[in-house]
Amino acid sequence: LTYHQDINGSYERIAGLTDTTGQILGLMPHPEAALESSLHPEGFQQDPHLPLKLFKNAVQFAQENL
Repeated sequence: LTYHQDINGSYERIAGLTDTTGQILGLMPHPEAALESSLHPEGFQQDPHLPLKLFKNAVQFAQENL
């Protein structure tokens, strides 16, 4: 994943990496920040549990496959 603009100072504007299996993930944008509603734009509405989906999916995958 790359951005068009260099918004976070990462090399080559890279925001995320995975290994060839897709099982190892590294993200520059800190997805856990989405859990903090004060960081959302004013008037932004979303399911409050949606940001947890990434983490719940990771736990579920580990429990079923490791």
